[in-house]
Amino acid sequence: MVVYMMLLNVKAKLQYGHTLLYEVISYLIRYPVEFIAAWIILYNFKALGGWNFSQILFLQAVSFVVISLGCAFTWEPMVAMQGYIVEGKLDQFLIAPMNPFWYVIGINFRATNLVITIICGTIATFAANNAGVTLSSRIVFYLIGLVGGVLIVASFNVMIGSLSFWIYQTHNIMSFMIDTVGELLKYPISIYTKGLRFLLTFILPISLIDYYPTAYLLVDNEMSWTVMIIILLVGIVLFYLSYCLWYLGLKQYKSSGG
Repeated sequence: MVVYMMLLNVKAKLQYGHTLLYEVISYLIRYPVEFIAAWIILYNFKALGGWNFSQILFLQAVSFVVISLGCAFTWEPMVAMQGYIVEGKLDQFLIAPMNPFWYVIGINFRATNLVITIICGTIATFAANNAGVTLSSRIVFYLIGLVGGVLIVASFNVMIGSLSFWIYQTHNIMSFMIDTVGELLKYPISIYTKGLRFLLTFILPISLIDYYPTAYLLVDNEMSWTVMIIILLVGIVLFYLSYCLWYLGLKQYKSSGG
């Protein structure tokens, strides 16, 4: 049912072809420019935090892929929550014969984020060879770790979006969070202080989104595959907690009908 709602959402957006085309064109300009900027900044550095230029380019490209996938499912739904609550439009999801959370997710699926995934995934593929990526079993566990990263990004969005049941202007908080995550993921956390590395690993697990999976694949042969499983489990737990928080907020919601 959720997939069906996503397909309906995509079909509806295709009816506004010019708007969709402009959005796609903006992505085709923005993300290559991001990598050109990174090239200008980093090209003269032989290494940064023990990572060479190709490895950092690969890290950045994959970080965009992970963030775009996590936001494809949860960004617009959680941004829309404030309007649904204030205007009483959340009622339409409560009377539908399906889980209201997944209904909100499905009807607001951001299909254009898949364009970002394709653009950045293509750049990551080109960077992979120079970054030293080789076919091995490590790639399988690397992808498992990235799935955990997607879930972590999604859980951040849902947690902040759920605050709409209690406070206003959560969109600004979400924008700040995603912008901050995006900036921190551009570079290996080995360039940061020990205290900040601890914070980004164990308190606010941003580094689990992309850094540790990519380090496992590229630079740390001693890292165990179990770390990738742990990242996946962290993603699952955080997303479940964010789901519970959304439902806790839903219990506080008073519909426009009463």
